[in-house]
Amino acid sequence: MRRCTNCSETKPLDGFAINRLGRHGRQAECKACLSAKARTKYGLNRGAEIAKSSRWNRLNAVKVAANMRKCRERNPEHFRDYARGWRERNPDKVREGDRAKHRNRRAAAGKVTAEEWREILAAAAGRCAYCARERPLTMDHIIPLCRGGTHDVGNIAAVCLPCNASKGAKDLDVWFFERLWRDGIRTYEEVSAPSN
Repeated sequence: MRRCTNCSETKPLDGFAINRLGRHGRQAECKACLSAKARTKYGLNRGAEIAKSSRWNRLNAVKVAANMRKCRERNPEHFRDYARGWRERNPDKVREGDRAKHRNRRAAAGKVTAEEWREILAAAAGRCAYCARERPLTMDHIIPLCRGGTHDVGNIAAVCLPCNASKGAKDLDVWFFERLWRDGIRTYEEVSAPSN
């Protein structure tokens, strides 16, 4: 048990945040008081706090993406419901995104016929071109259309939906190395080592 220096309530130790440098290894103020202080500080400096948070997120994009992936894996229903709700609340943005996608496809040079797509799928033999897992395959533009890629056979890969969705409009090499970093592979030797 410990007494909070702010509200003077006596609470169990798990009611206090960990502070390895503090006395007893805990903060002097309880979690409720620290949370109230943080909310007050945020309310008084909302613009500065948002800018600080945005700056940190930009500088730590790989960490943020890894944390978001873990959150989505822990609670996929929440994220599915959130995305569905966002689409319902923002039909104009959804429509504009669809229009932009179609504009990019129409403006791109080249064309992939249904027969050519079937040949690409047959050559893939059910395995994703990026992760080599056996999954249902989707069409991906290796160089994204929004980055000047073409809609022809030389720029099409058969990939699984998770790889296609996570790559999005990124260049393949940028996405691939972000993925390696996320998975804990940091050196060329680790990339080229044979997998067991």
